Amino acid sequence: MPETNYYDNLPTKLYGQPLTQTIDKVKKRQNILVSGVPGAGRETFLKMLMNNLQSAIKTRIVVWDMGGKQSVDSLPKSNEETLLIMNKLFLLKSRAAFLEKLHAIQLQSPNLTVVALTNHTGITNPEGYFAKTHPFFQSICHILPFSEDDTQIMIDANRSYYGWSIAKKYYKKIYRLTGGVARLIKYVCSEITDNNLSPEDYDRFMQNPAILFELKILYALLMNESKEHLKQLRIINTKGKIRSMLLQRYFKQQTNIQETDLKRTLTPQEQTLFNYLLANKGQLISVDKIASLIAMSDDNFSLWKIYKLISRLKPKLKPTYALETVRGKGYRLMTNNKTTP
Repeated sequence: MPETNYYDNLPTKLYGQPLTQTIDKVKKRQNILVSGVPGAGRETFLKMLMNNLQSAIKTRIVVWDMGGKQSVDSLPKSNEETLLIMNKLFLLKSRAAFLEKLHAIQLQSPNLTVVALTNHTGITNPEGYFAKTHPFFQSICHILPFSEDDTQIMIDANRSYYGWSIAKKYYKKIYRLTGGVARLIKYVCSEITDNNLSPEDYDRFMQNPAILFELKILYALLMNESKEHLKQLRIINTKGKIRSMLLQRYFKQQTNIQETDLKRTLTPQEQTLFNYLLANKGQLISVDKIASLIAMSDDNFSLWKIYKLISRLKPKLKPTYALETVRGKGYRLMTNNKTTP
């Protein structure tokens, strides 16, 4: 492995558009929010941004990790041009009040510019990053899973840095396996090299703790985000199918029959629906969400099939659960209070 920094080894074009956009906004003294899909390289982007900023601007840079206790009062009092970079802004619970205080400071000191990095919620819930009386961020840029071309660029960079022997014929298959998620690409390439695997060795990949950890996070997005948001995040494609084959397998694994008598009576699709309803018990789930959930693993689904699926599931859930119909809106899973203490 070379002694050079890993981030110096990555081609700038890998994050070219968000890097260019962020640096351009900083030069114009505009606040920008950088929102990244889990595993897509938000931390890598931050390191590359720091490297590029040091040569692009002559400004003092202050970096805050919002996982710690940060206070706007701790900002250096100076007329010097200052760039505040806030990482992991999603961890801050009272964001609106915090950003309002920062806005007040900027009104008094226009030499302060802010770049904030957060998770996918900057894309799915941009209003969650408003100050109390002001939008605060003038723009937002996205860190998303790579395209097939950018996946190949990343594999080449990792081959060069780590000395991994990844055959060119595997590139397209690695992209299909990972869906372009940067961390999955890195872990899959490492497994292929270290254990002499091929991209078809799905079971071996699914035993890797680091890969499973990333899949668990992405699975949570599948369960909790709308179909449109999942498309925005590049987790599913325009047809509503999961882009990563590893995530597809994990998705199906999570809907497998468990030990309980109830689940032993359910078909795989009924399990998928029941697991989702159980994870969101008491919440109203739209027919559209149920349809998109089933469509992820069924190429031949239809609304008629959805209604038939629900009608079959309802009696199987009794007497422990009741699947309530909310006309014109969707369904809600409730504990049947008549049969539980």
